Amino acid sequence: MTAQEKNPGAEPDMPDGEMSIDVLVLGSGIAGGCAALAAREAGAQVLVVEPAETPGGHSRLSTGLVMASGSALHTAAGVTDSPDSFLRDYLNVVRQGVAPGPVRSYVDNSGATVDWLVQHGVRFHPRPVHGGNATVPRALVAEGFGAGMMSALWTAARRAGVDIALRHRALRLLRAGDRVVGALVQTPAGEQQVHARAVVLATGGFGANPELLTEHYPASNAVGDWLWNIGHEHNRGDGLVMAREIGAPAVGHDRGLRVLHADFVRTLEATIPGWVVLVDGDGRRFVDETSQYGMVAHRTGAVGERAWAVLDARALDRPVDDRTTDYLQEIPGIAQRRSVNFAPAVLREHCAAGRIPTADTLTELAAAVGLPAAQLVATIGQYNEGAQAGRDRFGKRADCLRAVDTAPYLAVEVRPASLVYTAYGPQIDENACLLDELGGPVPGLFAAGEVTGGVLGDLYVGSGSGLGTAGTLGRTAGESAAAYAAYAAYAASAPGTAPNPS
Repeated sequence: MTAQEKNPGAEPDMPDGEMSIDVLVLGSGIAGGCAALAAREAGAQVLVVEPAETPGGHSRLSTGLVMASGSALHTAAGVTDSPDSFLRDYLNVVRQGVAPGPVRSYVDNSGATVDWLVQHGVRFHPRPVHGGNATVPRALVAEGFGAGMMSALWTAARRAGVDIALRHRALRLLRAGDRVVGALVQTPAGEQQVHARAVVLATGGFGANPELLTEHYPASNAVGDWLWNIGHEHNRGDGLVMAREIGAPAVGHDRGLRVLHADFVRTLEATIPGWVVLVDGDGRRFVDETSQYGMVAHRTGAVGERAWAVLDARALDRPVDDRTTDYLQEIPGIAQRRSVNFAPAVLREHCAAGRIPTADTLTELAAAVGLPAAQLVATIGQYNEGAQAGRDRFGKRADCLRAVDTAPYLAVEVRPASLVYTAYGPQIDENACLLDELGGPVPGLFAAGEVTGGVLGDLYVGSGSGLGTAGTLGRTAGESAAAYAAYAAYAASAPGTAPNPS
């Protein structure tokens, strides 16, 4: 029995000198947590190394949506779906620009992973919601959001006997020939070698590392000093660097997820209110503003990395009887969604301070912002005609349409500047084995989550795909690592037998 089986809240002892275990997991977000628990259930001795003071990583800060297919919750809610349908929807959004092996593994095993999480105490609201433009609702919302989900997962992992060393940071991977055999870890007392038969990289992305952002996600710098990382401060790209040091190639250059914000209040607002009208620097609309937030941000990036939200007097004092729909996506657990940056009080404050251009006519507003006046007047006129008729040129749903026709008029600048995740990293196969420069598995090394590349494409599939892929492939990584570790232990006792990396 481990120290944590006796006391689930205890941290493991890290004695001076070297230590050796079956599976070493680097990172404690949903990918690392699922990997650790799955490996432990398969009989492996597991140690998790986490630089923060609390387990959960970036996942703890999330809304807790998990995109999946075919779970018991989906069945109970009457959702008719299949892995093939899920895969078609996924590939239609990412335009085939992903590695087929791990994505197929994700869609095939996502429902079973949700059921497994439920068995281990994670509670989801019973009704799935649409996470994007999928044909059926697939996103499940964890009770207590990301914090509730990760607390339940780590309670289960600790009770199962998973050891976790908090305030410990992996520095580099250890190798014996071509095999990965552990990691050098920075502990509060100094550096220490931790030997393991298998290692799982689950260290997250590099949103908190400006140098790596410049190198591998240069589009994020296009928004200037508006950029802010909503993720974990320890998302420094440790796993990416360690994989690169052993020669593993990475894919997904300039991929990630950013969402729009107005830079008034720095809080995550993935979705702008449905009644907002966006125009580009030429005064033209360029997207259905109620589209999936990744698509809206992607299109904004394509028109120069900024846009203007054109509003009128009703945005400053929205009447209580205004029944225009704010958000198409409902999130269980949030009784009433209201925008912070587009709240009337915030808009009035910034108008008074001169941070939001205002005018009595659209022509004057165009001059104040530097937009072509004739085009802006025409754009808003066409939008208003559609709002009155209930038919929008860009396909916005009728209940989200609200005419912009009452002075004063406002123009709020927005940029895709809230950095949610990065998607550049080493590739994995369907078993979550990390691949070398020739496309074969690196013996003893597995990976899942934001540290990997080739799973999330140019466009974000929708709410829950980040946690869904990370959790499902994290579980796969843990099972694969435990199997590899067991075979490596057998090989060590049988001279002449080489560990099987698959």
